Amino acid sequence: MKLKHLKKFSLVLSTLTFNLFFAQIPIEKFKNEIASLDTNTKQEAYWKKLNEIDQNILLKTENIIDYDSISTCNMIRSVILIEKHNSYSNHVPIANLSHSVVASSNLIYWPIIKKCANKYGYEKLMGGKAYILESYSISFYGYSLYKQNNLYESLLEKLNQEKNNSKSIIENLVNNYIKQKKYSSLKEVKVIGRWQLQPFKNLKEDGSFAFIKMNDKNLYMRKHKRLQKLIFFKVENNVNFYKIDNEPFGWYYSLDENNNLKLHNEKEEVLIAYSKK
Repeated sequence: MKLKHLKKFSLVLSTLTFNLFFAQIPIEKFKNEIASLDTNTKQEAYWKKLNEIDQNILLKTENIIDYDSISTCNMIRSVILIEKHNSYSNHVPIANLSHSVVASSNLIYWPIIKKCANKYGYEKLMGGKAYILESYSISFYGYSLYKQNNLYESLLEKLNQEKNNSKSIIENLVNNYIKQKKYSSLKEVKVIGRWQLQPFKNLKEDGSFAFIKMNDKNLYMRKHKRLQKLIFFKVENNVNFYKIDNEPFGWYYSLDENNNLKLHNEKEEVLIAYSKK
């Protein structure tokens, strides 16, 4: 094989390997286009572009894999823009967070939200503390913090105590996207229970969520067509207790032998007793 053909083959092979590893998320393309933004005007225009993608493309996307891919790409481009140029927006990263339906990605993204808060102060970020914390509580637990201002500082402290993975935010976001795609290929084995969505004690929403055994032998919560892995941690008086894998607030679920499900906070107080669906 001639040298130039060998080089071409190696380039194609490395490109295929790169795309496979990064789940078709073009990291290098993002880095190159953002590196070229050498003025504040160009950087501000790019933030505007990301906002337009969020509003006009992401929120109109129905396929969940496509939605999560666009959402992850927007998060990654925001990370690169902040880390490369020290350029910030008090709006777009918060939109990235609030419109992501994958709770684990939101947790990975927390250092970026914290950087934005350090830059502007929470009161100048879109929606402030309430909106940001609501994004975490809803995406993880389906529970609303509306008008629970007394909890904000303690919950922010818990987010700040999250241990940073040694890998970069970008690599963690990509790996998490790959994991979510793998979840979508799992097969349902058994529905343990199904309950109505309920963000408040006295307010129910349309739709439901379920605890489901999948063919990898793990238990998951399925909510908004996405899976969150559940970790069993104890049983007391025929009641099983579960936590969402890597959840941030120390909240957990109890499930009794009659399939009555409750969400508890870290003080063992009942936040929600769910209605069966």
